[in-house]
Amino acid sequence: MSIPAYDTHTCPHCLGGAFDVIGYVDTPDIGQVRQVRCYTCGAVYLDYSQAQRQRMAEMEREAEEDRLRALRQAQEADDAERRDFQLILWRATGGGITLGWFHTQEEAESYGRAYAHARAGDEMEVSHLWTPLTRWEVTA
Repeated sequence: MSIPAYDTHTCPHCLGGAFDVIGYVDTPDIGQVRQVRCYTCGAVYLDYSQAQRQRMAEMEREAEEDRLRALRQAQEADDAERRDFQLILWRATGGGITLGWFHTQEEAESYGRAYAHARAGDEMEVSHLWTPLTRWEVTA
């Protein structure tokens, strides 16, 4: 039987202060962590040193910064993609107004001409950048 060790920390389960070191666990990035058993309640837990706690907090901050950086880059890419397309408003002869994103002015004009020549009851298929293929019925 080993002699109990006393430390400045307490058991997270029962708040007892006597424990026995039963081994060490290798953990990635922070090294060996002491595994202890509480003499009061028998709970086994990992006892991280202050340096290991600081390293874990630093790793959590780095992970959060990476997550925020990835979100920011995705938003910037989305904004850049939206800037690359023109927002074009078409007033077609049927009195309808069509608002859409198009790759080029020519694409918008082609769509506008097709809409302008459509008759009431005709269907048009339009695929926009951020929406799936849509079928519109012309109501003129």
